[in-house]
Amino acid sequence: MTDQRLERNIGLLLRTGVLIAAAVVLAGGAWWLAENGLRQPAYQRFQLEPPELRHFIALLGSVAHPRPETVMQLGLLILIATPIARVVMALAGFALERDHTYVAVCAVVLVVLMYSLVLPFGAGESSHATGLRNVPMPSISTSTTSPPESRLVAPGVPVKMRSPGISVTQRLIQLTIVAQSKIKSAVRSF
Repeated sequence: MTDQRLERNIGLLLRTGVLIAAAVVLAGGAWWLAENGLRQPAYQRFQLEPPELRHFIALLGSVAHPRPETVMQLGLLILIATPIARVVMALAGFALERDHTYVAVCAVVLVVLMYSLVLPFGAGESSHATGLRNVPMPSISTSTTSPPESRLVAPGVPVKMRSPGISVTQRLIQLTIVAQSKIKSAVRSF
């Protein structure tokens, strides 16, 4: 397998995975809107999602009796699985090319990915990395809600949201793009 063929196959895998995930989430979202689109949202109370939406095995079990929420969650799992499948495909491609250095790098990346996916969802409550499994996280963003006398927006609906960390996120994205281009040029030079 040549490098160009491996890159084409990985690109095809990523595109296909993202498109399938988007289609599944879109179908679940359309189904949810058809059932719940006219309901008045209750922003006053915090409700945890049911266990079948929070645990992988329970989600797979609930696919037998699908609901819109489980379909959307399944689409998100497909989206999460797409880059993992990319690493597995790269590992297999480098193994076929007998490129032991990149096989080792891909194996380490795969182990780290699997460890990060499995670690927070261990056997019990104490295995969660943050210890905040059942505690709602406070919002880091600020919001302004519409006043009751406003007729443009329903009372209590958020009308403006601002995250203080957006400049940090944008800088990280820029650094990631620069690093990816350097890695690509280094790989092509081999």
